[in-house]
Amino acid sequence: MNQQKLKTFLKLALVEAKKKACEDLKTRTKEIVKEGQKNSIKSRWFVRCLRDLYAKHYQRDCSIRVASAGRPKEFLHDISVFKVECVPSPMEQSEIPRIVDVLWQIESEMSIDAQEFMVDLNKLSAGAYDSNKLYVIQRCWLCDDKNKLTWAEDQIKEIANKQIGSFYGAFVPHPSEWDQPNFERHVKLCKYR
Repeated sequence: MNQQKLKTFLKLALVEAKKKACEDLKTRTKEIVKEGQKNSIKSRWFVRCLRDLYAKHYQRDCSIRVASAGRPKEFLHDISVFKVECVPSPMEQSEIPRIVDVLWQIESEMSIDAQEFMVDLNKLSAGAYDSNKLYVIQRCWLCDDKNKLTWAEDQIKEIANKQIGSFYGAFVPHPSEWDQPNFERHVKLCKYR
């Protein structure tokens, strides 16, 4: 998948997540949903929508699985794309999928907290060094204090330099910004490796 297609996926996922989150929030009219909860719901929908785009992209290859929250369950990362082969079960007459190659590892962190930023970046660091990686963070890392951007990019580059697969950083609008017109245009995708 090239950089332009990846950026398109991010934009499509944001637009679809906004729509799904809006529908989801309408069903919660009787409960009081605080702003932070709304943002969390929107963020979860973004991960689901991005996962669905990856699943659709790889749907023709039955040996490739896309895992995330929901079904199939999350596997190590917010979204994991991996190739499997089925092996016979030792106890019953069935087959069990075994991972033979990791294609993508994706983490999304919408907090501006440096500790939270590093927790998810560390997950990518601990993953397969030869897979493609995508780290989605909110764009305020770009807009705020220049020191924060420098720090964030230094951390990403440090991990990316130890990888042999492609490593992308995506700066996307925070869910609180999704009510702005054409908010999805504010996606910036950087290739660090």
